This record gives sequence, structure tokens and C-alpha cells, in this order.
Amino acid sequence: MKEKFFYYIPKRTLFPLILLMLMNFAVYWGTKAINHNWYHYDLTTEADKVIPLVPFFLVFYFLAYVQWVFGFIIISRENDGLCYKVVSGEIISKLICAVFFLAMPTAIVRPEVTSSGVFGWGVKLLYTLDVPTNLFPSIHCLESWLCFRYSVNLKKPPRWYKWFMLFITLNVFASVVFLKQHFFVDILAGVAVAEFGQLTARLTGSGRIFEKINTNIFKIEAEDVK
Repeated sequence: MKEKFFYYIPKRTLFPLILLMLMNFAVYWGTKAINHNWYHYDLTTEADKVIPLVPFFLVFYFLAYVQWVFGFIIISRENDGLCYKVVSGEIISKLICAVFFLAMPTAIVRPEVTSSGVFGWGVKLLYTLDVPTNLFPSIHCLESWLCFRYSVNLKKPPRWYKWFMLFITLNVFASVVFLKQHFFVDILAGVAVAEFGQLTARLTGSGRIFEKINTNIFKIEAEDVK
């Protein structure tokens, strides 16, 4: 069982992936716990006012979580160095998100859900479970963008993989505004912060810290590092 697990997720990339998951929880939920009583800004634009609530996009909103899991596993299987670089850039991006969430908290006024059926019920459940704060930048869009961005140059997945990732990513972008979970500007900010984090990681070589941790702490020799 252990060998099978590490066949799908290389042992050398396990720590970075776990750290990334913990970072996501800490930034999103940790800052909510801090800023919940603070003043929150409304970034509604004219574009947001004309975009209707479309409950069907709930499918893509939740499909994003599946995309992230598989997307980052596929990246981790490409080679160690790529995984280290992507994750270190992600951590930089999440720290930037935390700064925005605390320095400029945002909140959106969501409409009343009048739709019936499973999608209407699902949106009502989403609204109940998720407080509409920590919007700018959109972490949903940040994660999906990176899954697509790196799918373009991966060599191991089949050719259709990048087109599938593009399809999911564009619909995730649409879902955050059609479900009234985000402002339109949050999408742009999510992509921009994602790119800044990756650029910083590439220029600083920050991903190398994971190679050192694996080698010196976990005693796992790095292979295929690029």
C-alpha cells in the first residue's frame, strides 16, 4: 500500500504538497478568524452588477477542488524541481493574499437564491457554509490558473490534458462571479498574484529549500531536479 501511494505521489514531493495544503488553510481561515469584525470593502463594479446568479456553475466551483488535487499531483510527478518551484511560488502568493486579506478585507453582498432544484439547494448550502469574505485576490482562480499554466509545458500527461485544464479553469473563473462568490476584479488579482509568486520563486531559487529539507532532514535523496 505504501509503495502504491508513493507511486502516485513521489516521496520527495510529499512534504511540499502537505505544506502547501496547510498554508492554504492557514491563510484563508486564519485571516478570517482575525478580520471577521473589521471593516470590509465592497469592490463591486458595473460588470458585477449585470452578471446574474447562475446556480449551475456550482458544478465548476466545486470541481475546482478536484482540479487542484490532480493538477498538483501531476506537477509533482513531472519532476522534483518543478514541484519545488511551483510550491515555493505558491507559498509566496499565499503570503501576499494574507497581506491583502488583512490590509484590505473584502466582502460581497450575495443575492437571495430563488432557484429550486439541486443547484439552488447547493448554492444555499454554499452560502450557509462559506462567509463571503477574503475575496481579493481569488484563491480559487489563483489555484486553477496555476494548474492550467503548468499543464501547457508538462511532458508526461497526454496532449488532451492541457485543453481539459483550460476548459476547467475558464469555467472556474466564470463560476466565482456567476455564483456571486467574488467580484470580477478578484479573478484578475488571483492570476496576477499567482504569476508574481512564480516569478519570485524563479528569480530567487526559493524552491531549493525543499531539496535541502528532503536531503538533510528527511534523508531522501532528490532525483531529476531541474
